Amino acid sequence: MPVERHFWWLTDELPADLAKVQWLPRPSKSKYPGSFPLWFEKNLCELLEIDPKEARILHPFGGCAEYGERVELPIRREYFCKNVRMEYHPHYWGDAHNLKELEATEMGNTIISLEDDTYDLVVCDPHYTSGEGQMLYDINPREYPLRRKIWQAEAVRVTKPGGFVALYHRLLLPRPEGCSWAYLIAIATRLNHEGRFCGVFTKDE
Repeated sequence: MPVERHFWWLTDELPADLAKVQWLPRPSKSKYPGSFPLWFEKNLCELLEIDPKEARILHPFGGCAEYGERVELPIRREYFCKNVRMEYHPHYWGDAHNLKELEATEMGNTIISLEDDTYDLVVCDPHYTSGEGQMLYDINPREYPLRRKIWQAEAVRVTKPGGFVALYHRLLLPRPEGCSWAYLIAIATRLNHEGRFCGVFTKDE
């Protein structure tokens, strides 16, 4: 018997018809710690009516996303070389807090800047706490502290007007400045696993 899916959104900030719920019980094929559940990216692109083969998509926090360009911290270089298939290697080495100074992986040591108003969709999936970042990814929180307002501002900066910024987290994160609500997606995964939220915002024209 099919399970009915309901989403109760008890606030006036977001119209109820923008709330979505997804059940994605299967893990990513990449096996990378903290990856999106299987089909999340595909479903997100379909919801936003984005063709992932044509649109420009950015993942400022790297990982092993299936679509788009990925930014990964340079301290993760050795890990990726030893443990991750080439198809999932990042396009840039750098920091989500400063997308104006990135090393392009296919251009040697060339430092590039991601320009304003470039991407159709920017998907942000940071590690959720400093302790988790250190445990899962060996990220020193003193060297690479998470500053939400800064990385959100960078994500918005590189998104095209009318494009989308998606914040994937176990917390419901605040709306980025310069954006409006588009969708709120609640994601149920496997049994005995925490759910996730994905707030999707449209960059103001």
